[in-house]
Amino acid sequence: MRYRVIGDGQDNDFTTDFDRNETFIGRGGDDSYTIAWFEERDRLFGNAGADELRMDWFIWDEYGGLSALNRAVWFDGGRGQDRIEYRVIYEPKDTVIDLGTYGGTLTSVEHIDFFVTDHQGRTTSDPVVAYDVTGTARSEDIIAAFGFRNTQDLTLRLDAGGGNDRIAVTGGYYDRLVVDGGGGHDTIVVNGLLRDGARNEMTLRGGAGNDRIYYNDPGGVVLGGAGRDTFLLSPISGSDAGDATIYRGGKGADTFVFYNGFFPKGVGADIRDFRGNDRLEIAATIVGSMDAVALTPSTPGRYVEYDPASGILMLSGQEAIRFTPGTIIREDQVSIVDAGIYSDMFFF
Repeated sequence: MRYRVIGDGQDNDFTTDFDRNETFIGRGGDDSYTIAWFEERDRLFGNAGADELRMDWFIWDEYGGLSALNRAVWFDGGRGQDRIEYRVIYEPKDTVIDLGTYGGTLTSVEHIDFFVTDHQGRTTSDPVVAYDVTGTARSEDIIAAFGFRNTQDLTLRLDAGGGNDRIAVTGGYYDRLVVDGGGGHDTIVVNGLLRDGARNEMTLRGGAGNDRIYYNDPGGVVLGGAGRDTFLLSPISGSDAGDATIYRGGKGADTFVFYNGFFPKGVGADIRDFRGNDRLEIAATIVGSMDAVALTPSTPGRYVEYDPASGILMLSGQEAIRFTPGTIIREDQVSIVDAGIYSDMFFF
């Protein structure tokens, strides 16, 4: 027997039952539907409005894997910007995750987002675990949060694919971390997740498009790729160990922003291939020493020195600029000096 639940035209919150097949019908408004059980075949009609299908955590191995996940999803969003979020828990073992295979019956659903994790895993973690996550050609939100089971050696490789993606990596501590935004205007957020900033491996790639990349801990390489990229550099984790993170903007007018952080000695940012149309913004940032931040122009033979105590930018020992936090420094302001013994670098 199938039960029907009809909304009142307002913003309704529907939750599926555990033991019967139900049809939920929104009658306008921004409705939300929560799947609380995956053995039934509930049907959800959003009609007009920005409707959303949510699911309780789907435990991959316990609930039957991909076929069970797709069988449980039946959603017709109707008119409006509708959204579905898949929330899936994997066991802490080597796993290949293809987000493009997540499906079910979807009609008129504009936004498809993913949250994948090993949180609440029901088994003891393998000592060495690697997760390989592949996105789709659509624009989507991907949140990957692994390492909750205290894995001794953890690898995450995430390729978001095409589209304007928003990617966040959270969870435990990673020994190897590779994130590729692919084509599109992507946002990548990674917060202090390397187990050891001096030894572990990390590469973040924005890919083609105007990307925004936020990373706040020592170590690793951050690559913007083609496009007008923005890098937010803020070592708010307070870590005072590890190598400086290497940044390369790539082709395009890129912006590097230092804000709300303290760059301790030798643990800041190494910005390479700084081009004439790139810019550097400094806002509310403390640079602890001369080797905290290094910037290499794309044209060899130039350097600049900055004294953070006085706020004076020096060109070959001569005062050039006094500035306060928020001042923008461009390459064409500092490209007139031969580097000499400074190895074609300028320091902050």
